[in-house]
Amino acid sequence: MGVAAAPASAAEPPNQNDPCSKAGRNTCGTNGVGRYTDYRYGIRWFGDYRGAVPAETDPTFCIDLRFWYPSKKFGYKQRTTDGLKNKDGKKVPETRLRYMNYALWKYGRTKEVTRQAATMLYVHHLMGDGAPGEIDPGAISPAVERTFNSISRDAQRFAGPYRVKVSVPDGLVAGTASRLTIQVISAAGEPVPDVPVRIDARGSAGLSSDVRIGESGTATIPFTPDDAAGDLQITATAQGLAAEAPKMYAPTKGAAAKSGQRLVSAAATARSATAAAAVQPAQIAVTTAATPNTLGVGGQSTDVVTITGAPAGWSQTISVALFGPFPTQAAITCSATPEATTTYTAGPGESRTPAVTLTKPGWYGYQLTIPSTPNVTGLTTPCVPPEETVQVQSQPLIITQISQQVAEPGALITDKVAVSGLDGATVTVDAELWGPYAAADAMTCTGTPAWKGSFTAKGDGTYITEQVKLTVAGYYTYRESIAGTDTIKGVQTPCGEAAETTVVRGAPQITTQISAAETAPGAQITDTAVVTGLGALRAEVAVELWGPYPTRESMTCSGTPVWTGKFTANGDGSYVTDPVTLTTAGYYTYRERILPSGS
Repeated sequence: MGVAAAPASAAEPPNQNDPCSKAGRNTCGTNGVGRYTDYRYGIRWFGDYRGAVPAETDPTFCIDLRFWYPSKKFGYKQRTTDGLKNKDGKKVPETRLRYMNYALWKYGRTKEVTRQAATMLYVHHLMGDGAPGEIDPGAISPAVERTFNSISRDAQRFAGPYRVKVSVPDGLVAGTASRLTIQVISAAGEPVPDVPVRIDARGSAGLSSDVRIGESGTATIPFTPDDAAGDLQITATAQGLAAEAPKMYAPTKGAAAKSGQRLVSAAATARSATAAAAVQPAQIAVTTAATPNTLGVGGQSTDVVTITGAPAGWSQTISVALFGPFPTQAAITCSATPEATTTYTAGPGESRTPAVTLTKPGWYGYQLTIPSTPNVTGLTTPCVPPEETVQVQSQPLIITQISQQVAEPGALITDKVAVSGLDGATVTVDAELWGPYAAADAMTCTGTPAWKGSFTAKGDGTYITEQVKLTVAGYYTYRESIAGTDTIKGVQTPCGEAAETTVVRGAPQITTQISAAETAPGAQITDTAVVTGLGALRAEVAVELWGPYPTRESMTCSGTPVWTGKFTANGDGSYVTDPVTLTTAGYYTYRERILPSGS
């Protein structure tokens, strides 16, 4: 760079007549971003040059202090930096060239005056071509000094040569998310921040992309391997890295060939690394549940299937076999010919098999087969866990009719039982006759029945129970039931159905006994009524007390009784009327009668 004056101990151009310098300033129009500073070494340009090398688009920096300002007329040509020496004849070490190019690449391509000035000073610091204090950044400004120190520190940490590290975890499984780690490592062993990286992948669709390593120096990228047919291969190419030496241009025309300053600009490079790893097929897991677990003959069954562990987008044709019917759950086997087979297509998550109509009673079990693909290992579900079984039961229906609904004591009755829904099965029908009860609303069918029996129903049909003789008056009702089995759903008729109820009418008789044959006025009397022939029936008994009469022979029980009452006879037994106080002397007599039902 041109200067107004220079110490004699530093190298100077053979020709002191710089055609581009006037009063220490560049007159050839090649100054870029920077500023002039007049300090103890005179006026100097602290910044970059642009336009001196027509083919170079990046800023250039001089590497020869005090030599001529650059001009595009000097015929700059690119030269190698191998064995580069400064103008004092001292070789510039390769390490310094790496630092230099890092500084040019990361700091010297801006339009910021402070950064360009600090980069210019750092380049001359590495060239070793300055006199003591001549390239001291502190002599320019505190801001330039701070930037210079940052450049020096970063160049030592982050300059190349570089190597790229690509890491993937072991045990990759197709369809299972994983993470890829990328680092660019400097010559000092530091992860380099802010590096663009191109990723090219085989065996992981969608991973190929452009990413950037951030300030941490490590890029962690989620990915999902999707190809277990071959190995995963990931190539990461770090782009825009600083090369190990800058590009250098030297003047070639006239006196400038010896007196013109040489220029350097940033050179870029790229580095790649490839990681390969085996990808195992996904090991899917399947849970299944037959629904519903129990149904009637003619009902429809499906299997709820949940698949996990499969890659996104995977689907497969699933074979479904339903084995049965078997007499018990323990007897289910998958070695027989299936009762029904079907297929359907499903992927990860929950799905349902096509519905199957089951027309035979018994136990059934599902078994599913999922074939393997290159990316997924198939499986056949076990035979047969409890949650995969279906119990299909015949659902019998019983309709009954008692032989007579009003009977006299000593009558013989039966029950006509129509059984349907057995689907050809033979069952035992249990019959019970409950009673006697005092009234229809008192029937509970609890305790011990008056009679019980059974008959064999060989398939659907109408059956008659054996005869039962009814000797006690009261209400009676039949109840029939079929016990449940693995293949038969139990059923029991309700208690007290109208069609199943009869009433045995009673022939009640009443005998009475007054509490005292003779008493005094003011005494209380009662009457004890013994009711027979009522059986278990309930009846209302009207009571009348007639009197007083003057003589026993004059008692007529006509007119108006002296007292009336009532009591409920709950079947045969002895009942005592309410007490009556007699205030008048004479003869009295009780008379009882059973009232008609509802009275």
